[in-house]
Amino acid sequence: METIVKTILRSMSNVKKPQINFMLSLFAVLVVFQGKATFTNMGRYSPMNEKRFRRWSYKNFNYSEFNTELISLSLTEDNEKIAAIDASFMSKSGGKTEGLGWYYNGSAGESQRGLEVSTLCIVDLKSNTSYALDSRQTIDVEEVSRVDQYAQHVLDIAPNLHQLKIKYIAADAYYSKVKFVSSLCRLRTQSLVAQSRTCPLFLVRWSGARHTIPPRASPSMGRTGRTENQRAENRIPISGCANR
Repeated sequence: METIVKTILRSMSNVKKPQINFMLSLFAVLVVFQGKATFTNMGRYSPMNEKRFRRWSYKNFNYSEFNTELISLSLTEDNEKIAAIDASFMSKSGGKTEGLGWYYNGSAGESQRGLEVSTLCIVDLKSNTSYALDSRQTIDVEEVSRVDQYAQHVLDIAPNLHQLKIKYIAADAYYSKVKFVSSLCRLRTQSLVAQSRTCPLFLVRWSGARHTIPPRASPSMGRTGRTENQRAENRIPISGCANR
């Protein structure tokens, strides 16, 4: 495994030898450490000092490119695969953490205060296995909705999806928004979006706002604190995009 990782790192033109050595040591630590992935804790399981972890954390590393090369070695063209996107909630106390806000927690069925990470992965349909391709934290920005951020996430990783020959992307009903689907219509692939339980599965052919939840939003009103009729106004028939 180390040989494969080293080969991929050396093939990345923007990664120099010092960073290659650090990334190899970092991946080795992530396999064996216990507890939280803090610099101090990882320093206990590595010959590297925690200060070295801190210094290299400020350096850019293209994880999506690395994961793309790693996935391409694991999955051949014969593998039946699609992409999938979803957001995960993480509980977080305090008030100084960047991105701290109100997000929908699926396990609790309500909005809670914490952090959110949007993850785009590649799913091998035959082995029922998913491989993380890229993750990014959801941070609220003025005049930019969360739906716009999710759509931009897919657009930014689109070259990697084309490299892996991905033709379909799956998502749950929340992503069946006008903003999300219309943004993805710029790409030359197809989208598979699961509607509510009472609706069938729709298919959209690509040609080439999740709002902040207030603290007192009623859980019965769903993720965004709006009624079902209000949420329906921001959706479109997914199959209708095929004619655009």
